[in-house]
Amino acid sequence: MIRCDTGGVDAAGAGTTGRAADEGRLAGRVALVSGSARGQGAVEAARFLEAGAAGGGLGDGLGDELAGTAAALAAAHPGRVSSCRLDVTDAADWYAAVALAAERF
Repeated sequence: MIRCDTGGVDAAGAGTTGRAADEGRLAGRVALVSGSARGQGAVEAARFLEAGAAGGGLGDGLGDELAGTAAALAAAHPGRVSSCRLDVTDAADWYAAVALAAERF
């Protein structure tokens, strides 16, 4: 389960924040979230998907944790989640993450 003080998602990626008004707000947009393996980044990725983002590109240097988060979100949002290694201090990782999101979504 992914939780934070302001809300969170359960293992299936269903929101627990009660913000139904956000549904569809990001329709047609793509979110690329760094640090999304756990904590705030994972919650942000889930919220963007709940708000209707066409795709969520998840990036982090924590491979095993990222795979678990990506799998949970992909189960709840089929075809709308992609993940990759992303060290935010490495320009090459950013180029690769953006290219992956652009290709996929």
